[in-house]
Amino acid sequence: WKGFSGEQTKHFLSQNDELLADKARRAQQSREQAEEHARGQRELQRVMAQEEHLAQQRRAQMELDVRATREQQARQAAERETANADRARGKIEPGFFQAFGRSYR
Repeated sequence: WKGFSGEQTKHFLSQNDELLADKARRAQQSREQAEEHARGQRELQRVMAQEEHLAQQRRAQMELDVRATREQQARQAAERETANADRARGKIEPGFFQAFGRSYR
């Protein structure tokens, strides 16, 4: 600092203080941006996990619905087969005679 006047020294020190304050502000902004980014990433991960959970629930419900539909169709097919087997044996029911007049004995 030799050779500088008091005014010049004060000016350099003032500039140095401004540079240090600016550097501190930039560091603070950088930390805040990093924190905001991390917060946004956590929120995004939370939303993605929630959506994945909902998708798994929908898939499980769909599988249950498909299983129930298949079981119902299997029951209906078995009932149909049983009814067809009964009709195939030539069993005569009262409804058969109603198709004709009343002249049977």
